[in-house]
Amino acid sequence: MAELNPSNAAALLKRQYGPGALNTYDISTPLLSQVKKTFNLDGERFEDYIPLSGGGGRGTTQDGTVPTANKWKMDKAFFTSVENMSAVKLKRTLIYQTKGDGAWVDAQAEVVKRGVILFRNNTERQIMGTGDGVLGKMKTSGTFTESPAGTFTCDLDSTTFIEANFEEGDLVNVGTGNKDQFEVDTVIPDESNEYANPQIILIRKTGAQVPASAMNIYMQGSEGNDMFGARQILSATSGSLYGVPVQRRWKGFFVSATSGINVDIMDRIMLGVHRRCGESPNLIVTSYTQWRLLKATLEGLKRYDTTTITPRFNMPSMQKDLMKEALSGRLGFKALVYDGPFGSAPVIISRFCRKDEMFFFNSERMELKHMRGFGWHDDDGTVFLREAGKTNYEARYGGDMQFWLPPTFHGYLNTLPTS
Repeated sequence: MAELNPSNAAALLKRQYGPGALNTYDISTPLLSQVKKTFNLDGERFEDYIPLSGGGGRGTTQDGTVPTANKWKMDKAFFTSVENMSAVKLKRTLIYQTKGDGAWVDAQAEVVKRGVILFRNNTERQIMGTGDGVLGKMKTSGTFTESPAGTFTCDLDSTTFIEANFEEGDLVNVGTGNKDQFEVDTVIPDESNEYANPQIILIRKTGAQVPASAMNIYMQGSEGNDMFGARQILSATSGSLYGVPVQRRWKGFFVSATSGINVDIMDRIMLGVHRRCGESPNLIVTSYTQWRLLKATLEGLKRYDTTTITPRFNMPSMQKDLMKEALSGRLGFKALVYDGPFGSAPVIISRFCRKDEMFFFNSERMELKHMRGFGWHDDDGTVFLREAGKTNYEARYGGDMQFWLPPTFHGYLNTLPTS
């Protein structure tokens, strides 16, 4: 008789399954969680009166002459909403196949959850972004190979690369004015080299577009259609924002750094904003890279108690704990907080920040304005709509909205060294 082994006894072996849904991606949206949200946007567009000076008729006299009255400088800010949505689809059969013990998760519940996650991620990308739908850019004079046909490996521009902007499975457009769709197959961020040579592999799904040097990559259908974004607003030095020309009191306090991050340059932003408008930012948002470098500037300021305690027989437990503290160093900080003459501001990390930038926000002066009807689209009486001629169901989440960030109350720092 042959010996019993895993090959001939496979029928008696069971499989052990884990709990499932071990998510390997970050879904945090730290700025979105801090932005005030309202749901009363309606009419043709939103408008607000913007006084731009204290101006007018003032003066001094010794002969009783009255100063000449004059109007102060003013303008009207306005914007219209954009449709910001996510969509999910599943086959009817799968709804019922996954209701019991035959699947890791309930497919219907899973796509509902992912619809909200997709929306939140895309919203955070926009409110941190440039307003033009650009996710990133092909590297100038980079390498672009096609193998097999329709699959492209492309070098990305490292200076504009933000890893969180790209997710495998996303559909994107490549090149200005082109609507051909590509699927993001693989993102190669080169994180071990501080994102020096990122790459992306794209699979063309429609059309005949070929990725090439310096082409922009857009979220599908988003070219020129994104909401206003903080990077766009706070770095503007010309043109107009919300219909108001960029000028002394209608622009962010914007500094291009020439040295590494330090408290002095942060003071410059904080005090500069306050000098302009009398209010100060209360929230600092930056990249993992700049948080790490800022923390490193503080590490040398730590002081340790080096008192030694001589061990004794039957040492009390309290004394043992003191010895343990005296002999162990503590590396790093749990949090970073900026303290200034007009208050404190926590320094938080956003994966949607470029590695060379830092934002200084006044959370009382930023708002996501939503039109009524925001949420799951259930105007037909149900969230899941049947696809004509197929046994598929589709659901849509989101609505009409816009990001309101009056630039005067915020600051922005970029071109920071990354090492």
